[in-house]
Amino acid sequence: MPNNAASSETATPEIFGSIRRGRSRDLLELVPQQVADAAAQDPNGFALALRGLGRWCTPGVEPTQHDPEPVLEFLDRTAPLTKSPHVDYLRATADFYRALLDADIPHALGAGQTDALLSAVDARLDRAPQRHESEGASLARSNVQGKIRSLADRDGAARHFADLRERDQDGVIASLYSDLGAMTYFGHDDVETAAREDGPLSIRSTIRRLGGRAPKNRTSIVVSVDPRFFRIYAPHLYFCAQQLPEIDMTILLCGTGGQAKELMGDGHRYLKSLAALNGGGYPDNLVHYFVPVPKTVPERRTFYAAARFFAAPVLLQDYRNLYLMDADLAIDAHPGTFLKKVRDLPVAVPKSAGASALSPWRRFMAGNIPLSHKVMETGFLDDLQNYLFRGMDRKNSWMLDQNALSYAVERFDGEIEDVNDYSRPFRTMRFMSTWEANFRKATLQAD
Repeated sequence: MPNNAASSETATPEIFGSIRRGRSRDLLELVPQQVADAAAQDPNGFALALRGLGRWCTPGVEPTQHDPEPVLEFLDRTAPLTKSPHVDYLRATADFYRALLDADIPHALGAGQTDALLSAVDARLDRAPQRHESEGASLARSNVQGKIRSLADRDGAARHFADLRERDQDGVIASLYSDLGAMTYFGHDDVETAAREDGPLSIRSTIRRLGGRAPKNRTSIVVSVDPRFFRIYAPHLYFCAQQLPEIDMTILLCGTGGQAKELMGDGHRYLKSLAALNGGGYPDNLVHYFVPVPKTVPERRTFYAAARFFAAPVLLQDYRNLYLMDADLAIDAHPGTFLKKVRDLPVAVPKSAGASALSPWRRFMAGNIPLSHKVMETGFLDDLQNYLFRGMDRKNSWMLDQNALSYAVERFDGEIEDVNDYSRPFRTMRFMSTWEANFRKATLQAD
């Protein structure tokens, strides 16, 4: 006689894999009761599977538009058996996604007109009320209404997100991750509190240059890294600096003083070997800064990403132009022509298109930001830093920097250029995920 329990346990990873990948055919072949049994046996595995599925329920997370109907059908069959607020949330979110497919999100974003989008949500509530009766579904409604209102009314949107945070007792948003930005979306009064406290100054005053090397050029690429990211990407960044002597490379080391000292020593030895190996010389356009992580920050990686924005006004005392960049980007062409084209802009940002722009934390991406000294004549960096400081004491704050960009862009007095309109030579490279995986493996072996 077969052991049904053992058989079910064996099938559980396959079930979760099908859910996580979100492929329509696989989802619709799953047996709802088997899904419910697997969820009961391994709640944590089920939660991770739902996190993957959430990418197919939320507008703009996946880069290509798709029909959420098969995902919605799967969730309709699964929800009554799992009694999960996470499933209920995704079910309602996918239903709203279906409604918004027919709406003109780019027009609403450009015109600040939200009536058509809000009406589409209301119509969906009337059409399929059974999908929107649970507490998890109510959270989805607050979230989508907040996103829509954020196109024209920050304070109105902030009330929806504040309500969402207060009622999310099961940690649905943090668990599903796709809409984590809802945890750090604030209204004007909240941000002004940080301005009155002069919180950003307390961070800027701790930034220290390491070593005696002073800025050499008028333009610098700027990255901020923790010790782990430094060890993964410093070899690449150092090589780029050596090959681009007319552009400075500024590296902000976030951590402790002891860590910064150790990293500088290891980096110096690498640079000497690089210079001897390829005959390119020891680059004199590398500048390092130490940025201590405030003790009040519960999520250190949030600060690592934000540090370059706090350092920008400090660096603009020495540079005419900065390019604030994610450390894990590759340079696929000489960046001189691109940097020359954007050098007279006070600030430019990568603007999202289509459904991605519905979420304020995806509206403007934070990985490629050119700044010129002209930005100091505006309030852009002040607004950006005040917002960052306001949210850094929060848990689940990973999308804070892009929420802060959205706020600063809204407050900017003038038109902000879209970096995507220029031929940008800085790109993501999938091979870099292999670098990170190999570093994790090497670190585990060393331990």
